[in-house]
Amino acid sequence: MLKMVKISSLMKGALVLFSCKIVLFLLKIIFGILINSLALIADAINSGADFIISIGLIIGIILTERPPSKKYPYGLHKSENFIELFISFGIFYAAYTILREAIFKFGTIQTTNPSLGLLISGISIGISVILMFYLNRIGKTSNSPMFIAESKDLKVDIFATALVFVAIGGNFFGITILEPIAGIIVSIFIFKIGLEIFIHSTKVLLDAVMNYEELNSIRQLIEAQPKVIAVESLRARSAGRFTFLETEIKTSIKLLKNAQVLSESLEASIRKQYPFISKIIIHIEPEKKEFLRHAVPLQEHMGMQSLISPHFGSAKYFLLYDLKQDKIFNLNFIENPFLDQEKRKGILVADWLASKGIDKVLVKEPLKGGGKLAIETHLIETQVTDFNSINEIIL
Repeated sequence: MLKMVKISSLMKGALVLFSCKIVLFLLKIIFGILINSLALIADAINSGADFIISIGLIIGIILTERPPSKKYPYGLHKSENFIELFISFGIFYAAYTILREAIFKFGTIQTTNPSLGLLISGISIGISVILMFYLNRIGKTSNSPMFIAESKDLKVDIFATALVFVAIGGNFFGITILEPIAGIIVSIFIFKIGLEIFIHSTKVLLDAVMNYEELNSIRQLIEAQPKVIAVESLRARSAGRFTFLETEIKTSIKLLKNAQVLSESLEASIRKQYPFISKIIIHIEPEKKEFLRHAVPLQEHMGMQSLISPHFGSAKYFLLYDLKQDKIFNLNFIENPFLDQEKRKGILVADWLASKGIDKVLVKEPLKGGGKLAIETHLIETQVTDFNSINEIIL
């Protein structure tokens, strides 16, 4: 029994492109020679270059689909951009060849069977239009620079073949000069599309991926997180159709658990705004604080005799103090400013404590509801204590 092998959509697209390029090249070169059409032969040279490029496209896909290794931890995705670069060289060569033929044979050649030339040109245009839409769809859905480059190249091919169609048609009226003119115009447009592909591929290979506005927007998004003190570094690089983002941030977080929560929150926020980023690496550097600031909810303000409140949002007072190497200082009893609020007390108190730079809250019972969510959002640690009064904490 034969084993079915699944072929990726990219490989299918490359094989379809490869087949169509063979057909287009053979059609144009054979009939171009038969009817002695300079314009059709020039168009065949363009298709011939595309045929060679499509072979490189298949090789590029095979390489990019290989999994990452120790030697290539990011995979071989940048091979797509190398292939894209070679595509631009192929386009440059095609433009040069067509321009040379058009200039050297200017006004010295005449097509013998223009009707057949028009038929071949029309068939070529039809095939190229269908192929262009097909490759463009694959390129956009997979974010593949190779297929996007090929779809752009096909736009030029369609325009080039349309000029050839017009130029060959000119033979019916004895205007033979149209074919070399068409060849010159086609070569200029081909060179332009090759230059665009060349610039894009070299930018990616040199890691010039995201513009300043995009990176600055990501920096602002990270800095908006309450526990982020500073963005130490922010870099983006691309490999083929994949974009990688790496950042190093300084935070006021002490616990590894909270650092993981922050990392996941930042990654989700970045991906929501920039879904095309394939991988995000966040290095979190904890702030080297001289002390940790704690908060304790209280039933009443009775100094060191104050009892710890079993409630969070409804606590009448809070004790704020700093802790350094098991030494407590800067004790401050503050009345709950949101005690009279009917709703959202827990959330408002959590926001208020975050503004005071609180690192940890000591509570009698685990937090619930909005207060719990708000505390977690601010990445403030909570600790359930068996102590009943401030005296027990201090002593």
